[in-house]
Amino acid sequence: MWRNYLALGALFSFSPTPALADVVNVTVNGLLEGSGSIVALCANPAGCGFGVGYEEADLEPFTLATESNDQLGIVSESGVTTAAQRVTFSGSVQQTISASPTSISLDLQTSASVDALGGDWSAPFHLVNDLTLGWTLTTESLMHLTMQLPDFAVFPCFVEAPDFFASCPTSTTLDQLLGPGSYTLLAADELGPGFGPYLTPSQDELSENLSLTADFTTVPEPRWAISVLAALFSLWASALHQMRESP
Repeated sequence: MWRNYLALGALFSFSPTPALADVVNVTVNGLLEGSGSIVALCANPAGCGFGVGYEEADLEPFTLATESNDQLGIVSESGVTTAAQRVTFSGSVQQTISASPTSISLDLQTSASVDALGGDWSAPFHLVNDLTLGWTLTTESLMHLTMQLPDFAVFPCFVEAPDFFASCPTSTTLDQLLGPGSYTLLAADELGPGFGPYLTPSQDELSENLSLTADFTTVPEPRWAISVLAALFSLWASALHQMRESP
């Protein structure tokens, strides 16, 4: 009899509390790259390698070393090129990713600028900052997504699973109930023609930032589970009372 009472007491005392959300198997697949050129008229044609004549132009290619990212932390690429000895183009892309059992976050930074002496130049370029982040949820959880989106991004991010899809809204938050399973977050930020304004003498610097943080909270146990625990407690208390009153 004592053993039965003790077993029942242990069942209640160690009944599991609602578990924390568990984000596991985080995978990263990122791409950082850039290309383009800087074109500048030569104030001193001889200095650009040309003969006489002011209208000669110097075109210098710009390329970022293509970088694949498969890890948490910070990964970045940057590059610089100069044309006509007076116009310097700089471009950079950076990805910052972190994860914990209850959250994941990413930050994509993309920037380009021109430092020029004089205004006769153009800078056609294209910077790519793409990221695919995968994870597995072990419990049904509420995802609270907060975000800062670029001004000119087209379809900047979305979350998908075999039976689920949600694009990042125009607002800065998204709350979504997710069941146990594997999910993928795709985020992209690009600068260049078709992806925002051009670099011009009147706008010689462009910068965009895409930031996302997803916090996961486990959905509370159903009401029936709470009722079962209450019944078990009542039964254990009654049994303990009878035990104390028995000779």
